[in-house]
Amino acid sequence: MEELKFLPGFVRNEGQKAYFRLQHSLPPQAKLSLEQAFLAVGAKSGFNRGPEFIQWLKDNYFASSEWGFYSGAGEAILVTSENAAQSSEATLAETPSPVSSTSPNLKAKGAGRNLRRKNPKVDKNKITPLQIVEADFEKAKSLIESCKDKVVLKKAMFLSSHLAHKEEHQRYLMRRLEQV
Repeated sequence: MEELKFLPGFVRNEGQKAYFRLQHSLPPQAKLSLEQAFLAVGAKSGFNRGPEFIQWLKDNYFASSEWGFYSGAGEAILVTSENAAQSSEATLAETPSPVSSTSPNLKAKGAGRNLRRKNPKVDKNKITPLQIVEADFEKAKSLIESCKDKVVLKKAMFLSSHLAHKEEHQRYLMRRLEQV
């Protein structure tokens, strides 16, 4: 199937609440053209403009029954009733689809990744730049001497440069950075 140059039709919010989807604010009865949707997530879907993309869009972004898909003439494309679902399954089964490397049931590459911190545990005994800067000079001197981490010392020096009456801290931090 060849790619369409323009994707006619739109998605309408038929619910009672406003949503923010595909970089657009969609209050009740608002329309989002399928072309705008394709421009927002078409590359992520892996599909060309056409019915496969519309089905993928419905499955991944507009899955609830509050969304209506309409053709350019205003006729319903995807209807949520069971009879229409059975007839659309029959028409989908009759039309052969080209074999693609991405299945419409698979999520896109970037979708659904959980972000985790690299080091979830923080050692409470570890010296922090804030501890060095907030301490009086005698305590800070002992902290700086015991610290061997160059990054902590640089951050402490940066913090002390922005605070008044921390010149002594800065001088001592510079000396310690030269040693480390």
